[in-house]
Amino acid sequence: MTGKLQKKLVFFLFGLLICVAVFPLSARAAEEEKVKKVVQLYAVYHGDTILVGEEFSRGDLDVSAIYEDGTTEEILDYALSTTRITSDGANTIRVIYRGKMCDVIIMGKKPLSLYAYYMGEQISVGNSVSRDNISVNVNFTDGSFAEVTNYKLENDVINTTGTQKVRVTYNGLAATFDVYGVAAKPITDLFATFEGSVMQGNPLPASRLYVTAVYNDGTTERINNYVATPEVIEDIGINVVTITYRGKQIKLNVECTVKTVESITVTYTGGPVAVGDYVDTDYVKVVARYEDGFEAEVKDFTLLGGRIITVGNNTVTANYYNIKATFLVQGIKESKPNYSNATTYTVKNETRSATVKVALPSKYPKDIIDAKSLKPDRVELMLGKLGVEIIDYIAFDILLSDETRDDIFPLTTQIQLPSYYDPEQSYLYYGANRKTVLAQLNVEMVDERTMELTIYHPGTYILTYEELPEEDEDEEEDDDYL
Repeated sequence: MTGKLQKKLVFFLFGLLICVAVFPLSARAAEEEKVKKVVQLYAVYHGDTILVGEEFSRGDLDVSAIYEDGTTEEILDYALSTTRITSDGANTIRVIYRGKMCDVIIMGKKPLSLYAYYMGEQISVGNSVSRDNISVNVNFTDGSFAEVTNYKLENDVINTTGTQKVRVTYNGLAATFDVYGVAAKPITDLFATFEGSVMQGNPLPASRLYVTAVYNDGTTERINNYVATPEVIEDIGINVVTITYRGKQIKLNVECTVKTVESITVTYTGGPVAVGDYVDTDYVKVVARYEDGFEAEVKDFTLLGGRIITVGNNTVTANYYNIKATFLVQGIKESKPNYSNATTYTVKNETRSATVKVALPSKYPKDIIDAKSLKPDRVELMLGKLGVEIIDYIAFDILLSDETRDDIFPLTTQIQLPSYYDPEQSYLYYGANRKTVLAQLNVEMVDERTMELTIYHPGTYILTYEELPEEDEDEEEDDDYL
């Protein structure tokens, strides 16, 4: 072996020894790091009081873990029981990390009183009050106050000379302010300017549209009660909008750009919902915020998880162009079935008929469910596998007009028996197809001839009238034993 080869071999062996010595140490250190045990968890909230129904920011919550070796570390990947404030006053939020848990208190608030102030001038009869001249403030239960802009106005079109009261409403609260109306003057000219562009599918924002009337005496007035045609801008590019007020018209070029939604906020104003029922979208308000800061209420949103499945808090998600926001709905114990929106069918065989009544949630059309009678021979294979003596039967299919809406189940159903059927010998069977019976369904008699049950799937149902089973004769004693 040459000297050079010997040196290379020595260096190789030396490097190998270093690897053997260092790698186990690194592995042991990593293993010790992995098994580092958390002995205590604590959290501090340093944000503001949160309006009931809204969510707090995780950025306002500091969570730290204390390990068994006495070291402390800030934690980011913790879990929370909820991020939504549900009560006025103290809300207990649970923080969970590596099997440890601690509570943090976050205060909630509700609107307590509403104040409105008008800072504008007198207004001509026929014109309306501009929001730019109104200041609306809310006092909350925690003593704080804030100016709000998403209020509603009532009686804001001036219809008389002299003092007129305008009503402001916000979150169940109301306030009024006075506006002085003056007689309308003849208009000689109408002018309109619009600042910026408008997002596709939105109306012209009133805050950026300035309509000015010039009267015959040379005075001017900003007009708020105009009519814009088209009301909603849909075409990308330059759109011609006609502004009309008191018989005068002016045309305006408005640029329409592609609408991009940045975020949505959702507010639920309804009450508790019974388990099994759906959240009524009439009580859900969704406001979209666009990239230019424009905000508008939208109606074509969808609800994910809109069916209440448990008693207590249920998280429902509003979805608008794949932008999502959640809100809570209180689920209450299921009430008695409501047949006011029931769909009713008559199902029959060749000689007898029964009435089927399916209770539907109030928001669903009655034609979403259909029931069709089957020819008796279509279910002979199913009945042959039951092993019972059948006097008579009525077979029918429960169908969905839209097969994608199977989320409507379960549904409470009533079946009124034919007069020929003895209730004590009547049964109902279900099969997903017409080959195999999957189950005999549990029914409850709500009166002498009406059975009630819950159906969970579309498919084939068979109402039977059966012979009573024969009583077993006393078996002879087994004489195999002494």
